[in-house]
Amino acid sequence: YRSPADPQHLQVLARRYPDCFKISAAEDRAISGTQLFEVLNYALAECTTWQDADGPTLAIASLNHYDVVKWVVKPSSDKRQCSFVELVARHAQPSEFYVTHYFGQPVRDMLECVQLQLRTRQLGEDTLFWIWAYAHQPDESFVPDVLHASDAFQALKKSSGILLPLGATSVPFSRTWCLLEVMLGVLELQIPLDIVAFALDGPILLTQNLTEVESRMESKFAGTGFRQKNHREQSFPADILVAALDVSLERSDAVSKMDRNRLLHKFLEEAGVEVAAVPLNRQFEKANVKLRGLFASMMWLPIVESDKLPRNTVVECIKANVSKDFLTVNLCASKVDDTHLSLLARCMHKNLTRVDLNFWMCPRLTGKGVEDLARQMPSKLKTLKLNFKLSGVGQGGVDALASFPESLTSLFLNFSYNSEIRSLASICQSIRALAQSSLKLLDLDISGVEKIGDKSMMLLAEALEISRIKNLFLSFRSCRALSDVGVQAIVNALPSSVTLLKMDLGDCEISDASVDALSSQLQHMQHLGVIQVNLHGCKEVTETSISRFVGKLPWTLRGAKLDLSDTCLPKDIQRICRRLTTMRSWMPSKPQSQIKNPTSTNFVQLEPEKVGLELQSVDLFLHRGVVQNVSPPAVKVTGKKLSWLETLCPSTDEEVKRMSRTFSEPHIRQFKPLLPFVVHPARGCAISSMARPECMYSRPRTSHNGKSEPIWYP
Repeated sequence: YRSPADPQHLQVLARRYPDCFKISAAEDRAISGTQLFEVLNYALAECTTWQDADGPTLAIASLNHYDVVKWVVKPSSDKRQCSFVELVARHAQPSEFYVTHYFGQPVRDMLECVQLQLRTRQLGEDTLFWIWAYAHQPDESFVPDVLHASDAFQALKKSSGILLPLGATSVPFSRTWCLLEVMLGVLELQIPLDIVAFALDGPILLTQNLTEVESRMESKFAGTGFRQKNHREQSFPADILVAALDVSLERSDAVSKMDRNRLLHKFLEEAGVEVAAVPLNRQFEKANVKLRGLFASMMWLPIVESDKLPRNTVVECIKANVSKDFLTVNLCASKVDDTHLSLLARCMHKNLTRVDLNFWMCPRLTGKGVEDLARQMPSKLKTLKLNFKLSGVGQGGVDALASFPESLTSLFLNFSYNSEIRSLASICQSIRALAQSSLKLLDLDISGVEKIGDKSMMLLAEALEISRIKNLFLSFRSCRALSDVGVQAIVNALPSSVTLLKMDLGDCEISDASVDALSSQLQHMQHLGVIQVNLHGCKEVTETSISRFVGKLPWTLRGAKLDLSDTCLPKDIQRICRRLTTMRSWMPSKPQSQIKNPTSTNFVQLEPEKVGLELQSVDLFLHRGVVQNVSPPAVKVTGKKLSWLETLCPSTDEEVKRMSRTFSEPHIRQFKPLLPFVVHPARGCAISSMARPECMYSRPRTSHNGKSEPIWYP
């Protein structure tokens, strides 16, 4: 065919796309993966028969979207005055992923990029992609009157992700529409960005966040999801992103210079920039800085894996973006060393309020890198998360954290399984300095540090005793040098202001004395709403101390869990202590005067004391919308005194079903605090602003051996 208007060519297209389903909303004109592959494969198969009047025959390798629009999309849709999607769809197709791309990119590259994203995210070919070329109607203007009311912006608001298929070129970083779509979608609407580029061994996907599969891995075992992400991206050709470090809207290109100028003028107008009052070189300064900072923040892993990238330029781009008040870097199981940590420290600008750094399984780090990081801590910092689990920071890394910014309200420190750590004196000194002022949340994990003993616990107790912490998470799992003396010091120093408490003492050499100390301290914690204690593998803990602990649980509690797996206690007790409801049922026997009508029936009901909200099942608040009080089970009258276990004998079918549930082992998942950023001085059930706080530390039922159970975790 010598022209797109060739009658025979038009007849072929008419037979191929005979129907038209009108879709009024442009954001509902997304094209599915199957439909996209069909039209692009058709174009690739037929392009060798297409020839312009004054040009050569089109080639498969060079076929791009300009050609596809000219030979397929426009001839098919012009006559019916509809978009191409309306020719292949049978119903409205709202956008799931927004594709921002360069029309001059080879179609084969585009196909490979989309297919890789579907494979990596384990999505079906029915996934819907909003692509301007296929969603645009002939009568619609290329340049909208208002960017924030345009079809593209409406499609962005419906999308869950943005795909930027670079292929083997970095041209999209110089295209006006591509940069504006990234600005509106990623920076304004906070939609995650996926970038696909070609490496020597094929296309590789670089994601801003975890994929769905990696998120599930991370929720089950903390760190595994990020490790999988880093493994997937370690061969990404970062040199193709170097052009993104110098993006400039005023130097970008479009189909025509007039269209580019109109687009940029509308962008400035909607951004509130007075074009006449601001010099030309400064009109797009803020937008350019944000774009460069975005692309630079996605280059940390390539910087670690390659020495050919302009590291100083990356640091300058991130630090210049002072409008971004948080810094999140996850380099799990990577080659990061002290040099990279020093570069990271240089990226911190004065406006940062939240820093989250994850260096799980990074053995090349030492205390020197942590020193450089500590010196650059911003003065306005409110939340600090440092994960050095299974890293090589050692005692030098702990000593480097001798001081924190005075504005800090939430502190997360993980030094678990660092065998070289001997003392927590420096950290305890830092916590003590913050204890009376700003610190409201403390999460300290030193699991598996076998050299930490009672002396460090004494220092930590001194800091906790004067604190006003609301949420407290302490993990001393497998600290073999820790004894009852250290644990009792910590327990006796627990502040009365705590509303959420988690203590992991699993596999520690402790006995009933520690449990009794915690039981006594609970009586003074008037604001406590949730408690979780892990005594896994504590062989010297007996039923006597556990019964006293359960008997002294405050009635104001809204959630409680006691892990007694792999202890000497009977399995029945272990199961009962996994839920607050069953622990409420297991209470010391009431005086005989509290038993009603002992002779009128074969069963008597123990009159419960006035209690707060109790959780019996997820159904109580998810389906019915309320939380009901659960009365203790009926007790059968016999001639002998009943043991506590016999009092749990079910008397109704409902009780039989409830008590016959099996209980699985606790799931290993990252612990999520109730109040990570804003801590409210709360009392009782008002742990947070939510009306029913139990919804915040529960998850749906999970199957175990054909049965199910509700498992509560903060």
